[in-house]
Amino acid sequence: MAARRRFEADHHTASEAEGYQAKVEAVAAAQGEGRLDDSLPVVDLFAMVLRITESWLDAPPALLAVSGEQPRSPARLAQHRAALIEAVRRITTPGPPPHAG
Repeated sequence: MAARRRFEADHHTASEAEGYQAKVEAVAAAQGEGRLDDSLPVVDLFAMVLRITESWLDAPPALLAVSGEQPRSPARLAQHRAALIEAVRRITTPGPPPHAG
């Protein structure tokens, strides 16, 4: 189904759109309250975060092999999860980038 959506860009269900609408509204509210960076449009930010969270599972098998570990092992997934959390924190934290100077 996901591959089909990539080829048929305008294909979606009403319930899928409603689910995203609620999430986008929550992100917009957090941006409005200053809890999330508001320098990026809300839909763009949400789309980027979605893709970041899918990055490990969508990565080419040859790239996953470079880590030298089993890509789906609990330890490697935990390591990647920590990296995801840090990446999302960095792009959503209000204010200047952590290492800006």
